[in-house]
Amino acid sequence: MVPHQLLLWRCLICVSLCRAPGVPRWLVCVSVALTANVMSMLYFLRDVCQAELKPEVTETIRSITWKKQKDKIAEWDGSDKPEYYGRCSKDQCDLSPTTGVLVMKGLKREDEWTYSAEINGKTSQEEFLVLVEKRLQYFTFNVMVIAGVETYLGTRSET
Repeated sequence: MVPHQLLLWRCLICVSLCRAPGVPRWLVCVSVALTANVMSMLYFLRDVCQAELKPEVTETIRSITWKKQKDKIAEWDGSDKPEYYGRCSKDQCDLSPTTGVLVMKGLKREDEWTYSAEINGKTSQEEFLVLVEKRLQYFTFNVMVIAGVETYLGTRSET
């Protein structure tokens, strides 16, 4: 990545509202490209939701490690079952060795952070930003694009 370019994050957050009384079973998947000029907020019922982090997999998975910043939270090394650490150690996560999908259950404010996957010893270019807000009565997703700016070799163009 050229130093002049803006930081680009790919944020994939899937939220499943499954146990809330009076709320029909449904699934919302949102894929948002975040740049320095895009602000996003995700609000949901934290006690009944889960985040599903889906890495882009292009080859057969022989090993996978999920990290919250630099700390391991889930790992599968080709053995029987995945191992879980930190926030995932109390049956709060499910890792699928075949797809690489990490499901984080019972989300709390402390779970807000950037997550990444290392597949077959290679760090993925994808980062997953999980945003958790206080408990609300309704599910809402807001994305506000302020302006898009691209910088190339000292010239500036606005979109």
